[in-house]
Amino acid sequence: MADTILETVKKHVGIDPENTDFDDQLVDDINTSLLILYQLGVGSEPYKLKSKTETWSDMFQNTSHDTSDSESDYPIVRKYVTNKVKQLFDPGGVSSSVNSALNAQNAELEWRINNSFDRKEVE
Repeated sequence: MADTILETVKKHVGIDPENTDFDDQLVDDINTSLLILYQLGVGSEPYKLKSKTETWSDMFQNTSHDTSDSESDYPIVRKYVTNKVKQLFDPGGVSSSVNSALNAQNAELEWRINNSFDRKEVE
């Protein structure tokens, strides 16, 4: 079975998937990241995580993204969401050099996402 969005994020921020203590905060941070993705051009409407069992394929299926190869977009979207949540969830928990690296990586991912999804809209 594929990891849920929440499980993937928990693993990335270093939380045992069985630990539910931070689920509500993580879901809020995930939804913030997903709204940013929508503003970058991912999907025809914002996607909001409503269930802790939703998977990445559920998200793409429900975003009405009009490309036949949307599965190829999973890695960049997953990486962006997990990075963004890591920063939002515990901003003081990472060193300034790690935070700078995450900021730089997120800026590049935002550019690539914006470029990728804009190009697909034109094609």
